[in-house]
Amino acid sequence: MNLSCDIGLICTAIIPWPNGEPDIEGAFSLKPEGATLEEKLDHLNESLSLVMQSLAIRYNKIPIEIVAYEDNGARAKRGKYASVAKNQRAVETVRRFFLNRGIAVKSVQTGKDCKQEAWVVAKKYGYRGNEHTRDALLVGFLGGFSGGNK
Repeated sequence: MNLSCDIGLICTAIIPWPNGEPDIEGAFSLKPEGATLEEKLDHLNESLSLVMQSLAIRYNKIPIEIVAYEDNGARAKRGKYASVAKNQRAVETVRRFFLNRGIAVKSVQTGKDCKQEAWVVAKKYGYRGNEHTRDALLVGFLGGFSGGNK
């Protein structure tokens, strides 16, 4: 199984891809709480632990092979320089969480027009929900998870 993520301090969306198709109904939307950056990162880390427990129960302990996330360069290309600096800490928290569990992580180039691409991919899967989940769906699609590819 693979996971695709849209990582952020406001919301981190995670979509499981158990059989080469996204389980959109089983997507996670993590909203780190806290007054400081450190508190938000600690809460994100705790939330990731709960996600792992939930995934183990839901998918009968199918191992997670790859976790994909949006490359921060794509954010910069969209002119979101402030979010790049802030989100880099969240990205590193998520990367470290999965790497410490022996799970491979990779960044995916989404391109400047990724918001439009995300809508197209979301429509393909019949999803019309929140922006973060759509972006995570695009990351998984561009990461090669569709059809069981890696």
